[in-house]
Amino acid sequence: MSDPLNIVLVGATGAVGREILHLLAERDFPTGQLRLAASVDSLGEPLEFRGESILVEEVSEATFEGADLVFFCGSREVSAHYAPVAAARGAIGIDVTGAWEEETEIPLVVPEINAAALESLPSRGIIACPSSLAVQTALLLEPLRQCGTIERVVVTAFLSVSSAGRKGIDVLRKQSGELLNGRPVEPEAFCRPVAFDCFAQQPSAEKQGASDDEFSLIQGVRRIMGAAALGLSATVVQMPVFYGQGMSVYVQTAEPISLEEVREVLSCQSGIELVDEAAAADCEPSVLDAAGRDEVMVGRIRQEPGMSNTLQLWAVSDNLRSGDAANAVKIAEIIGRHPAFTATKN
Repeated sequence: MSDPLNIVLVGATGAVGREILHLLAERDFPTGQLRLAASVDSLGEPLEFRGESILVEEVSEATFEGADLVFFCGSREVSAHYAPVAAARGAIGIDVTGAWEEETEIPLVVPEINAAALESLPSRGIIACPSSLAVQTALLLEPLRQCGTIERVVVTAFLSVSSAGRKGIDVLRKQSGELLNGRPVEPEAFCRPVAFDCFAQQPSAEKQGASDDEFSLIQGVRRIMGAAALGLSATVVQMPVFYGQGMSVYVQTAEPISLEEVREVLSCQSGIELVDEAAAADCEPSVLDAAGRDEVMVGRIRQEPGMSNTLQLWAVSDNLRSGDAANAVKIAEIIGRHPAFTATKN
């Protein structure tokens, strides 16, 4: 991939949008014209890219004229409306909002696992990124298939407020200050006040009692791994932490597995960093350890006593970078090298 591509970043001023902008520069993505778009509230806000200040414009249909690739990382509603508009103008849309993750004809992609889904350009011109929790879970489970047949998986995920974007970050900062000064707070951005508290997400009646994030994790992992019948349950806990996500994972297999083999296959998986538990007694990774990293950090690998067909582990990642932005940019890199895509630009 050498020819520069015209890029539109919708939701550029949000938490994920800023991280994508940073990664495009860090990974030296070949960028021609770059347009930054957001809601009218961010109109005229300057953002820096490779030493140049670019003013944010209000998103409209005209935003996509001449675009090759469009990142959608604002609201679901904006992506649902404008992704088909961008596709109609010949661009490929990469959605990070979740607006398209349940559309079965839209490829749902984690490049380390199912990049083959991009062997043909998407017929509707849209590619969906899974949720950051689904990306992390799939990266953990895919290599474990080499150890044995996975029968059952139980995930307990701990989610930071940045999962709700800049709004979530601002709410936690504001509520923490209010409570420290003895003032009451009301729920905002979350179902209840989030500062100095943790709580399970509210279930959705339309999703068999799962919360939106739990449903997205379960269905996303099944699609990414091509395992529609995978026995997978999840509980997502909202934490008063600004960035990152942690996850306790329990796996049951049909046959006995060895921890040595588990460590070997995990260490060979792209996107995984295996923490050497023998190096230090206090080396278990935390969400702060994962900040700014592309990899999922894994530790606390163990089995239930007397149950050699079980596995338990702890994993952390930078949700904005690893789970959202890096996944989207890696997809863009694949598309940028695609012969059918490059042929349309020549």
